[in-house]
Amino acid sequence: MAFTNEQLERYSRHIILKQIGSKGQKKLLNAKVLIIGAGGLGAPAALYLAAAGVGTIGIADADVVDLSNLQRQVIHSTADIGRPKVESARDSMLAINPEITVQTYYEYITSENIREIIRDYDFILDGTDNFPAKFLINDACVLEGKPFSHAGIIRFEGQLMTYVPGQGPCYRCVFKEPPPKDAVPTCREAGVIGAVAGVIGCLQAMEAVKYITGAGELLTGRLLTYDALKMQFRTMSRRKAGSERRRQMIYMQLKEYEKLLAHAVKCLPEEACGLVGGRKDEEGNSYIEKVFPLENTDHSEEHFSLDPRGQLAAVKEMRENGWKPLGNWHSHPASPSRPSEEDKRLAYDSSALYLILSLMERSAPVLNAFHIEKDRVAKEEIRYIQG
Repeated sequence: MAFTNEQLERYSRHIILKQIGSKGQKKLLNAKVLIIGAGGLGAPAALYLAAAGVGTIGIADADVVDLSNLQRQVIHSTADIGRPKVESARDSMLAINPEITVQTYYEYITSENIREIIRDYDFILDGTDNFPAKFLINDACVLEGKPFSHAGIIRFEGQLMTYVPGQGPCYRCVFKEPPPKDAVPTCREAGVIGAVAGVIGCLQAMEAVKYITGAGELLTGRLLTYDALKMQFRTMSRRKAGSERRRQMIYMQLKEYEKLLAHAVKCLPEEACGLVGGRKDEEGNSYIEKVFPLENTDHSEEHFSLDPRGQLAAVKEMRENGWKPLGNWHSHPASPSRPSEEDKRLAYDSSALYLILSLMERSAPVLNAFHIEKDRVAKEEIRYIQG
């Protein structure tokens, strides 16, 4: 594509940068970035991405503009009070750059809609202000293989990190799970200086621009923190939990775990069994997209055989969805969640996953994942995610 005269003038300060140039600017014009949250972080990020010429910008928020927002959410004005934030943000972005496309999502982002929404975008910005939303965004991006920028602010401080599939830990890898309710105050409770939102939101926009153009180094595997009172930036390396032991991570949607558990309970006192399908990333981590409950043709309490017809149907569905057979699962109705001697003897593939659900204590089932190679058993870590 050739630039118009107006584009050459508008983006001239980008084009003369050797790290961006005309190729980088064309990448920006063809890029799609989604911003979840049109508040303190999303506001400055949206303005700078629009000014940079990002071709399609999605903005998602279910809130309306409130007077208290205007202290930091610079994309909105006093005249916008009472309007949906996504509409106010869209108008402000188009006022800066009318040649971009803005997609608005005036709705709550939930586990039911997030994967479909993020699927069409190249990069995601997390501009939310609560932990459940941040973990939801992380989990969806991990499942869909989408890079995203996490950020958070409170009082005079902020933090930032970037996740790119296969290039470093995700948000859940670092922070594991949301803190207990009310353990960490919100900005509404603790306050936040408006300019901190501007600093961190602009850095998120910078991460998006760098990812799209390939310029510089991203904050993958690193957490940047900002203390405005001390005017101090710090960058800390962050590794995956368990990475020092080179353990693989198994990401499993909670609804799929619940399906597995329900089938195992239904089959008691016999062993239940089935397959798991999904994908693997470059680091060897597994993402279980679906659990396939199958009939145990042995109808035994101590061993299982997968129904051949069920196996064929499951593998066919996996291939239709672009998934791979990751391994199998079975239950231990009255023994611990670890491979028995028979499990070890029958293990057919050292690269396959073997998931074992113990129902020794009905009120406290235990699911573990293993790789088995002859007599060697490697236990892997399962992370449950929303999806």
